[in-house]
Amino acid sequence: MGIYTCGAKVLIWLGNVEPVKAFLNLDMLCQLAAEEDDTVSSPPASAPNESYNNSLSGNRELFPVDQEPPREDSTPHYRWYNNDRSCISLVTPDPSSSDLSIHKQGSLKNICPIFETHWFQRVWVIQEYIKSSSTEVFWGNASFSFELLGKAVTSVMGYHYSKIANYTEACTGMQSCFDIYRMRQDDGTTNTFFKTLLLTKDRKATDPRDKIFALVELPFCDRGEDTFFPLAPDYSLDVAEVYYITARRLLLERKEIDVLAYVKPGSLISENWPSWVPDWTHCRSPNAFAGRKVSAYTPAIIHEAKCRFCFNERYNSLSVGGIVVDRIDYLSADIFDRNPSTKQYGLRKLSRLRRSWLHAINAFINHFSDRFDEKTLAKSLTAGGGAHLVVLEGEDEEETFMTDYRNFAAYVKTREESARDYSETTNTFVNLVCNTVARRRFFVTESGMLG
Repeated sequence: MGIYTCGAKVLIWLGNVEPVKAFLNLDMLCQLAAEEDDTVSSPPASAPNESYNNSLSGNRELFPVDQEPPREDSTPHYRWYNNDRSCISLVTPDPSSSDLSIHKQGSLKNICPIFETHWFQRVWVIQEYIKSSSTEVFWGNASFSFELLGKAVTSVMGYHYSKIANYTEACTGMQSCFDIYRMRQDDGTTNTFFKTLLLTKDRKATDPRDKIFALVELPFCDRGEDTFFPLAPDYSLDVAEVYYITARRLLLERKEIDVLAYVKPGSLISENWPSWVPDWTHCRSPNAFAGRKVSAYTPAIIHEAKCRFCFNERYNSLSVGGIVVDRIDYLSADIFDRNPSTKQYGLRKLSRLRRSWLHAINAFINHFSDRFDEKTLAKSLTAGGGAHLVVLEGEDEEETFMTDYRNFAAYVKTREESARDYSETTNTFVNLVCNTVARRRFFVTESGMLG
């Protein structure tokens, strides 16, 4: 793992590609990167013809791969995006594709092939970029800085995602590229170990243990100086042991209760597999109310989680002693009082359907705010399959909660049965709520009893 840090430059090979296809891909990427640069700072002024005259020294630097005169039958090597990162190097399209524009209908499909390469699907490659002091990407006879990909993908995710949303495999590669580019930019100031684990959960690894081992050397905001992160790669441990140690430490030492939201029912990795340990080789996606999805990608509304473990001959049992849930007005403020910008969050703009769902959530909140207190509503909304638990103080409060929860479920059911009176978007939200109610897994009393 330290090899990437010690090396002068890491070379990333994406595979072979036809030169014409590479030209189209990289010219479009340069236009997207230029658009992203323009949103950060104004580009330097230049003469009308200066952009084209500098194309060989800036945007495309022509030189032989091995610094030797090319053979007559060889293909020249082009380098995009020069080292000084000047904007002028980004805005010079290849003459053969000068009629293409990122704003032209269907043109952005030309960037898809590069993101469909296998490199973006692997988990170990994250370190190649993040831990290296310098990287250069090779694709066929072209090479370029990884920063070109990062800037281009940031522009796509913010402003053009709907144009390529149907290219599923390419979109997955773009999301992967965007995630590791942001990791490098953040330098461990934003992502925790658990958040990084979630970002990379769909990446491929030949050895399932590498879903954990490939991440432990990355920078994290919660690394600190404690004993959590020295989970050095130890291949004497089997897959079940590695996943168990990781889940236990996240729950016990990092209070990451959302680990439980990624447990997938089904076959177990080993005979003594604890039910609270996610299988990161095929982990599930949480339901609509799990974790950060409930509040438009803002921090989760859960704070203190008190976990303890009980051991016997066959099983490692988990008991959750309590969680404090924030006021529901904090959740509604996240949705409606703050306008997430693509620059601030690095995410594509919320779709029209997603925004409608958020307004439907607000309608439910307003309906119950006059009848139940905010804490009760928070319990009703968060006691679902996302493992958001609540503390119930005594039998009276437990009975009150169950009564309020039944009222909430009945209200949702009423909305579902009268679907003809509501818009399609509201009906979709009602179905989501009903699904969450049906999949409710447990709640926790003060004594730690599960219900």
